[in-house]
Amino acid sequence: MSTMFGMAEHSPGAAIRAARSARGLSLRALAARLGVSPATMSAYETGRTPLTVDRLRDVAQLLDVPVTRLLTGDPAPAPGPVAPSGGDWRAFGELRLDP
Repeated sequence: MSTMFGMAEHSPGAAIRAARSARGLSLRALAARLGVSPATMSAYETGRTPLTVDRLRDVAQLLDVPVTRLLTGDPAPAPGPVAPSGGDWRAFGELRLDP
């Protein structure tokens, strides 16, 4: 199934774009870190240029996501509350406010 821009909904390119956006990286910034042109990075994201296994691994490392997430299109886990170690997540310490 394709989206309005011709990308498959669960393509590695769409997953790369989603992960890049979630990290707050511009296409140009990711391209520079990867050592490719912004046009090449755009072509990866839109599916016009296929990714090699090595390139996919490099992208996953730069975006700090598992390669499988880029291949399957699984969404990034939503950040949840972090429970204090060894305690109840509902227990809050004293809140000090400076006047």
